This record gives sequence, C-alpha cells and structure tokens, in this order.
Amino acid sequence: MCVLTYLSKSFMDLMGLTWKDYEGHRWIQKMQIGTPRELLAQWERCVETSGSWSHRFTITDKHGKERTIVSRGAAVKDEKGEVTSWVGINLDISDVASDKGPCRPLSD
Repeated sequence: MCVLTYLSKSFMDLMGLTWKDYEGHRWIQKMQIGTPRELLAQWERCVETSGSWSHRFTITDKHGKERTIVSRGAAVKDEKGEVTSWVGINLDISDVASDKGPCRPLSD
C-alpha cells in the first residue's frame, strides 16, 4: 500500500487543492476525462512490479486551464530489495509543450 507523505506546495497550488484533497484522491477530478482510470491502473501495475513511473498527462488547474504534466517516479528499496517508499516529481511543462512557450538550447 502506498501512503502519500509529501507533495510540493507548488503542485498543490497549481491544482488548487489541499493536502487533505490529495489524501482523499480528490486530485483525480482535476484530470482530463478518460485519463484517471487508465493512469491509476498503470500506477497500480507500477507498484505491483516495483517498476519505474514515467507518464505525461493533462490536468485542469485551479483557473480552469489545461496544463500538461510530466510525472516521473521510482521505488526506494531497502538492503533486502523491499520497496520502502516512492519518490517522484510532477512537472508542469505546459509552456514548453506549446508553440507559445520558450525554447532555447540547454547550453544557455
């Protein structure tokens, strides 16, 4: 079983939700129609296999705008190879993913 122990304030602010909302899975309501069930099923498979997590999905932010999110995660294992927790990041790439966003070489 996965227990949420931390979520960045910036991501909670983007979604317009509180810590309690995340504990109760209310954040799923912010996802675009059709995505939540599929994404949750993929997460469950990831947890079952201790695999890595890498997905791109769309949410509706607190202002009603669509935002593109890249989500990455990995299992943290103890010395016996047992999963003790998960770490990850949810990154809003909306400005970069759109034609309007800034684009510059990584060397800048």
